Amino acid sequence: MITPEPMTKVMVTSTKQLMPKVIEKLYELNVLHITEHSKSEELDIGAPEEEAENVAGLLVKIRAVKSLLNVNGTKADPKLIMKSHKKLSGLVDEVNGYIAERKHEIKKADDDIIVLLAEKERLGILKILNLPLHIFRDHKSIDFIAGRAKAIDIKVPHEIAEKEHNGSLYFAVFFRKEDENAVRASLKGLEEIRIKPYKGTPDQEMEKIEKNVARLENISSRASKDLADIKRNWDIFLKTNEVYLSERLEKLEAPLKFASTKNSLTASGFIPESKFEAVSNELNRYLRGRVVVEKINAGKGERIPVKLRNSRLVKPFEFFLGLYSLPSYNEIDPTFMLFITFPIFFGIMLGDVVYGAALLILFLYLKKKLPSAKGLLNSMTQASIFTIIFGLIFGEYLGFEKIGKFEFPHIISRVEGSISIAGNEVPAILVIGVLIGLVHVNIGFILGFINELKSHGLAKAINAKLSWILFELGLVLLVLSLLNAIPVHYLLGAIVMLSSVVMLYLGEGIQGPIELPTMFSNMLSYSRLGAVGLSSVYLALVVNEHFVLPLVEKGGIFILFAILIGTIGHAINLALGIIGPFLHSIRLHYVEFFSKFFHGSGLQYTPFGAEKTQEG
Repeated sequence: MITPEPMTKVMVTSTKQLMPKVIEKLYELNVLHITEHSKSEELDIGAPEEEAENVAGLLVKIRAVKSLLNVNGTKADPKLIMKSHKKLSGLVDEVNGYIAERKHEIKKADDDIIVLLAEKERLGILKILNLPLHIFRDHKSIDFIAGRAKAIDIKVPHEIAEKEHNGSLYFAVFFRKEDENAVRASLKGLEEIRIKPYKGTPDQEMEKIEKNVARLENISSRASKDLADIKRNWDIFLKTNEVYLSERLEKLEAPLKFASTKNSLTASGFIPESKFEAVSNELNRYLRGRVVVEKINAGKGERIPVKLRNSRLVKPFEFFLGLYSLPSYNEIDPTFMLFITFPIFFGIMLGDVVYGAALLILFLYLKKKLPSAKGLLNSMTQASIFTIIFGLIFGEYLGFEKIGKFEFPHIISRVEGSISIAGNEVPAILVIGVLIGLVHVNIGFILGFINELKSHGLAKAINAKLSWILFELGLVLLVLSLLNAIPVHYLLGAIVMLSSVVMLYLGEGIQGPIELPTMFSNMLSYSRLGAVGLSSVYLALVVNEHFVLPLVEKGGIFILFAILIGTIGHAINLALGIIGPFLHSIRLHYVEFFSKFFHGSGLQYTPFGAEKTQEG
């Protein structure tokens, strides 16, 4: 079984004057996972280079401009690096100012448009009421209210114009100023519209507003185009210099993680064991022997970073491990088991040739469109291939096991295949699922034995992990002897079971025996491999037998309806067929399988220089 790549702890020491060169070379080599030094009485921590503060400030400026433009950059172009920080800062400030001006223009124009459109709405109401605009002026003794209301019942002297329009009651009422409170109380559900004095007719004023809105929209559009031009022209430049400054800042601030004396700096951390000699030789060659590179022992309880080492074919399945946890150092990496069993579980559950072919085409297409999801899509591509394989085993094509008298060749029928258990007919696919669970769970116990053997020795490994398998063996002996299937006394099985419980208690404490029943529930949980698949089959059968085939038999235009309904029905079933098998396959690994051997909580190996993104 594969474990993470062996690591060795190293210490790299040089003078403070030479340390910038050491840092530069370590960054280029991209192998040292730096362990941050904690200040002690003997050793202080290093100080960042003086330039770090200016670089950090400039980096903040660039990221602020990127945020204003809402750009993420595509690929960086080393030709666009501007190493003069003063010039770069001035240029960024200039761009920032220009962006701020354009954004201010857009906001002001948009705000003014909102005000004008509200004014246009008010004029539209006055137009509905067909009132001259000059009457809406301030008077010494007369006031007015205009707007919408649900009901109007004014008792004081007044003049009113009202009209229903599109289900709303519009009005304008004029009254003595001292009667304002009484008038407002008489207007039920009032939505008042503030009206300012106008000179022309409603049509004339609305025309002026439309011209102003058009002018403001032109200003906003022109400013938006300017921003789009900036975004297009500056995107790669900003990305390039952000990457350059990020790398520069990482190097300048690296001494903060180092141990420091009056004249020297020491970087410590982990590198792959296989690369120690090459790294040591390269540093000594580059610095002409003025650097000390030595192996040291990791501290007790110190977390050693984890670097997985899977083949190109297996590597995509690290995606699923990343969703859960990395293995701890020296623990078995379960990625290979995911590579073997995840596609099989997915294929068993979906198990249809046409569905599998459709998913294969879909995932191959998405791989080209979504390179960032390459790991997941490569995994799902393999799962699609197993869906086709199991579709051939089950003889299922778009839910059909047979069409008319023709029956597709198959090894097992998920719908009709059954096994007799204690006189009861049980779907064979459910039994197969449980048997797969038996094998899968016990593989987990064997992997757990290997992990415990490496970590805590043989006795602990036997008591904590092999005791589970021994318990199963005892149970089998007990059952078979009681059924007279083997010439063995039932007490032998009982003794083996009791012994395994004692061993389990010694290995895992009281929690071990308490959790014995979970072993059986875990194995039964694998029946979902058949149950989820059967639900997909039955849904396909409903679409085929209750909708598609009856419509096809009617002929004519009904064939088109059959194709439409069949396409929609099977598309829904296929969507469910992606989600269900995916989630259940993951669950069987995370809950039923990993719990038998996997501790996780590994520290990701992140070498100094790993954030290089100049290439995009």
